[in-house]
Amino acid sequence: MSLEQINNFFISPELTSYLLPLKIVFIIASAAFLYLIGYYIIKQVLMINERKRMFQDFFGKQDFNSYSYLFNRWKEIEKVAATKDEINYKLAIMNSEGLLFDLFRSLKYEGKELKELIPQAVDKGLVENPEVLNALIDLSHKIKADPVYKLDPEKAEYLLAGVREVVARLKIV
Repeated sequence: MSLEQINNFFISPELTSYLLPLKIVFIIASAAFLYLIGYYIIKQVLMINERKRMFQDFFGKQDFNSYSYLFNRWKEIEKVAATKDEINYKLAIMNSEGLLFDLFRSLKYEGKELKELIPQAVDKGLVENPEVLNALIDLSHKIKADPVYKLDPEKAEYLLAGVREVVARLKIV
């Protein structure tokens, strides 16, 4: 095969018509890639601006309103517990433990766990029945350790009533 025959083969109309569908696919793929490149450039600029705003908000002068934060968390716990099914009771118990920890930490009590904070709350007169809160902590740890733990709804209601009493005593509700 000579060089002239190879050249004639590459410029022949049969090869051009045979490769036309492949050319169309490559043109569409190229257009899609160009679109995606433009999309991700715009998205990256927006993400950088959002990160800059979040950074400025974090270090800017902001007054954290712990009262409204704790109030909203308590309302969410009550809404979850109002469904009265076992899964939501478990969620309410675990969230109540976190709420009490955040609540006592916002009152400047020292400790790394909720069990360390409860005696300080008892000393200040915020908690009348620390056994309820200790039972709440134990139940929460059981639920975290064993997700299929069978929860008694009456016990969950009793413990949530104890948390409700503490939250009411602190005038969060």
